[in-house]
Amino acid sequence: MNFRDPAPAWQVARAALFAVLLGALPAQLPAQSTPWQTGFQSITARELYHHVAVLADDSMRGRNTPSPELEKAAAYISSQFSHDGLQPAPGLNSFYQLFPVVRTRLSSPNAVTFELPDTVLHCRIKQDFVPLQLSASGTVRAPVVFVGYGISAPEFNYDDYAGIDVHGKIVLMFTHEPRERDSTDVFLGPKATEHSKNLIKMLTALDHGAVGMILVTDPLNHIARRPPNVWPSLMRRKLPGMKTPLRLVEEKSEALIGVHVSKRVGERLLESAGANLAALQREIDSTLVPHSFPLPVTAELQVTVEGDTELVKNVVAYLPGSDPKQKDQVVIVGAHYDHIGAANDTVIYNGADDNASGTSGVLEIAQAFALNPARPKRSLLFICFAGEEKGLFGSRYYVHNPLFPLDSTVAMINLDMISRNDSNQVSVAGKNVSPELFGLVEEANTHVGLEVTTEAEKFFRQSDHYSFYRKHVPVLFFNTLEHPDLHKPTDDVDKIIPEKMQKISRLAYLVVWELANSSERPSFHEIGAGSKTASGEAGQGETNEDVRERRHAMSSIRRNSRYAGIVVGLVVSAALLSSCAHVKKPAPKAEVGLVYKWEVGKPLRYEMKSHTEQNMEMMGQSITKRLVHSVHARAQEGESRRQRRGGFPPGFGLGPDSIADGQHEPRSQESDRQRGGVPPEPHGQGTENDFWRREFRVPDWPGDEDEHVAELQQSAGARAGAPGADWREVGHQGHNHYDAKRP
Repeated sequence: MNFRDPAPAWQVARAALFAVLLGALPAQLPAQSTPWQTGFQSITARELYHHVAVLADDSMRGRNTPSPELEKAAAYISSQFSHDGLQPAPGLNSFYQLFPVVRTRLSSPNAVTFELPDTVLHCRIKQDFVPLQLSASGTVRAPVVFVGYGISAPEFNYDDYAGIDVHGKIVLMFTHEPRERDSTDVFLGPKATEHSKNLIKMLTALDHGAVGMILVTDPLNHIARRPPNVWPSLMRRKLPGMKTPLRLVEEKSEALIGVHVSKRVGERLLESAGANLAALQREIDSTLVPHSFPLPVTAELQVTVEGDTELVKNVVAYLPGSDPKQKDQVVIVGAHYDHIGAANDTVIYNGADDNASGTSGVLEIAQAFALNPARPKRSLLFICFAGEEKGLFGSRYYVHNPLFPLDSTVAMINLDMISRNDSNQVSVAGKNVSPELFGLVEEANTHVGLEVTTEAEKFFRQSDHYSFYRKHVPVLFFNTLEHPDLHKPTDDVDKIIPEKMQKISRLAYLVVWELANSSERPSFHEIGAGSKTASGEAGQGETNEDVRERRHAMSSIRRNSRYAGIVVGLVVSAALLSSCAHVKKPAPKAEVGLVYKWEVGKPLRYEMKSHTEQNMEMMGQSITKRLVHSVHARAQEGESRRQRRGGFPPGFGLGPDSIADGQHEPRSQESDRQRGGVPPEPHGQGTENDFWRREFRVPDWPGDEDEHVAELQQSAGARAGAPGADWREVGHQGHNHYDAKRP
């Protein structure tokens, strides 16, 4: 054994100083000895930006479901998985899990019959009922139960299904949600929540065992007497470009036959139990206490739909675990890669934040685990879902056709919209579903330093993790909340915050790392009473009934305040009218009104002016404002479009020069190609970098353009296994492959 002489005092002091400096380093710089460090550092803002730029490019045309551009996006995602060394999931021979969607058409027969205590009511299609767009095809006969709005919302301490058994029954419910036009803290007032959507109402009814669903328009806020019609075959005139409804081909256990009935039919059904449609809605809205009860009615619903089936792809990659005892358990990291498409050739909804950002996060997390020398104990599945915007299609299909049994699925981590708003804030939903899982977020965040909130709970049912939650799988939902560009053509790559995406993706990576290596599994809890609501948390020891009584009292106070305001307004108006008695009145029978004027240093005064004069002035001002606003908005939209596309849209027929001199000369295909409107020929002229600039038109961020394009080419081409390869869509059947392209 060798013994060294004691170190000099200056060396000891230097070592101590070095240790202090190390302790002062930011928490986001992990120690070199951590087993997850390599993967953590591999997640970069630059690569995340590249992925978003490709997926949200105009050439992807909004990645609609289904569309050739969605297939193109799927090919890009699978190429990333392949290059990173990930495998297709067990049971798949590629990275694609195919599932069917159908363009439905209303066929025949369609019939609705109600057996009331004293009569049988036969309904007429279009006048009395219309099949729901979400309806399955078939016939169901069962008793009817009224369930208010058909909402189960524990986060708002509201549940129409509380204390009522609807198993094997047909549920009758209002459309929309309570207090739809009341700006209160209950639900979200004029801003609709997820519970107002027909899809969520249908899934809630299914979860409670219902076999059929009947909607009736809530009468206090909507005056429609006939049910809304979504079927072109029932319309007198076909609207141009109108498409047939798209629906997921579902399992029988998820099939629900549903119709929308007229106000007249809804009133007849409730009158059979001595109730009134409007009075019931008014009572529910005023008290926020559900009024659900069975009706003395038996309904028979018959709906017949047919259609053309298309196959859509979930893109799935697999990383096997390293522990023989735990590798059969799986952690899922997911995001949806579809968006809402394009309205026409010039209005493209690129969906950079929603959800090219979340998809890019999944790609980077997958690459991080593949690069990390230490493999996790549990297996990992990385899934990019299609059809989320249409109704959670991809995730709903997966949970009924899982590649790993759901009881072996430890958790599902969902990334949806992670690139906007406050640059250092992320909202994570799922705290009440699995407190242990949320605890991992807080622990992992010590290495990242984000501000974590739970505001995303209000969107809990609007993304793919909800499909897993319904099957009792613990979930987390990473989101950065709404912004003005959501579902608009302005959701472009130039507005994302790459550094924020890096932090959120690294945070999710660390959570998945802990999940995949823990010896324990996180718990699952259904969201119930006591969950955080939109207005905060229930008070200490406060029950649901206490909450309802408190809200009823608050509603009475607000109602009385409104009445008091009306009385005060009448008194003030009377005083003003009486005080202007000295003003010279106009000729008899002339309609007059008060016009108030105020000048600096002078008291408020008013004068009489005829309504005709007032209306003419207001009309002139309104028309002028509208014209100015319209011209300004169109100019901004045109300039934005030209900046994004490098010129006028393809096929517009006008070039910049022809606008200036008033000539309308059609552009050639070559000029369109130069402006990025038409993809170049596979072996056309121009350099390799020119091709990638035209194909993706990715803005510089940051650094040299040639370096940027070269990295993008390597990212999308070399990952297919062929250096310098160019991926292009081939055919119309959704088959994509890479054609080798050499200089």
